[in-house]
Amino acid sequence: MRVRCSAALAQAAPDGYTIGVIISSHAVNPGLHDSLPYDSEKDFTPISTLVRMPIAIAVHPSHPAKNFTEFLELAKRKPGSQMYGSPGVGTAGHLLGVLINERTGAELRHIPYRGGAPALQDLLAGHITASFHNTNNIDPSVKSGRVRVLAVSSLARAASLPDVPTISETLPGFEVVEWYGMAGPKGMTPETTARLSQEIARVLGILAKEKKFSAEEGMELKASSPQEFRAFLDAELKRWPPIVRKLGLKAE
Repeated sequence: MRVRCSAALAQAAPDGYTIGVIISSHAVNPGLHDSLPYDSEKDFTPISTLVRMPIAIAVHPSHPAKNFTEFLELAKRKPGSQMYGSPGVGTAGHLLGVLINERTGAELRHIPYRGGAPALQDLLAGHITASFHNTNNIDPSVKSGRVRVLAVSSLARAASLPDVPTISETLPGFEVVEWYGMAGPKGMTPETTARLSQEIARVLGILAKEKKFSAEEGMELKASSPQEFRAFLDAELKRWPPIVRKLGLKAE
């Protein structure tokens, strides 16, 4: 569905009236698919980032690991024993585990689900040992005490989980986040793009003020200039496809 939506956006007239949301998977898809009906870099005009969400390493309250370091030690001592669920192959939660394995030598075992809810349900039932969810989705279960979070994947601690350390406190510089941004088809004028970016920043400011979305709920509203979003998107497109291809991952 996301590929079809992106294809429709790429083929739209560049008049500023057709724009769309692109998400983290936009940068992963070139590695997951043998071919795409668009060029992920050249066929879009980045306008602004919208939201960033770190990934939470969530475990059942009865899990023996008291912190992220102990979790890694278990994964190293008993390879494959730590089974983590994610919303699916190629998602941020999946790739977070891949990078942790690569960086630390641990052997976390990935269990893909069709969405975050089934993974969380299996975690609560004790069928898997961990679930890697964005902080917005996991927040209600944390507040109810049904899950415990060992670490978050952003460089800075999450406002929704201020007492939970970041992975980067153990692995310096480590960061994986889910993101949402606004883009249009290629060929949009700089004037149109700049105006849309300014309006997005204005609306996000209103939403933040009214607390429609909040960092305390696991969502960081983050507007940017078109140039900033372009630089960020280029970095993501450079980062993820080689990792995905190296692993031999394919879209389900």
